[in-house]
Amino acid sequence: MTMLAGLLIAAAVGGPAILHAQRDNAVWGAYTFGKAHALMRELEQTLKDTLTAFLRGDAPEISRQADLIVEQMGGMMDAFPESREGDAHLWSAAERISQHAGAMQSAANRGKYREAHQQYVKMANQCMQCHQARRVWGKFSTTGAPSQ
Repeated sequence: MTMLAGLLIAAAVGGPAILHAQRDNAVWGAYTFGKAHALMRELEQTLKDTLTAFLRGDAPEISRQADLIVEQMGGMMDAFPESREGDAHLWSAAERISQHAGAMQSAANRGKYREAHQQYVKMANQCMQCHQARRVWGKFSTTGAPSQ
């Protein structure tokens, strides 16, 4: 009987804490999803602006956008530190994106348009590969809705 009473007391005292922790985890999950989504939207816009700079042949703007990409990727990596071993490939990909952005910037600063563009393509392909990890690579979403 005392064991049962002990369990009831533990449940009464610990139950609200467990429910509070579960609610906090849900709030944290929603917060991190929202934060990640905002960071990805910023990166998406930067990639579009970089493409526009290439279309215009604007080397200084390409260089500026490359700086932004490296900064934004660093911010993403800082905001979402690797939490599981399964995340390692994502952070490795983020590092490769930053490397391509740096190489793109270097080529643009040296006036090497084709080389800079090749790095942009490699970087964009790396972005697409990560985002398509949830679906079959090389295929469009079957729902018709944009996929992340």
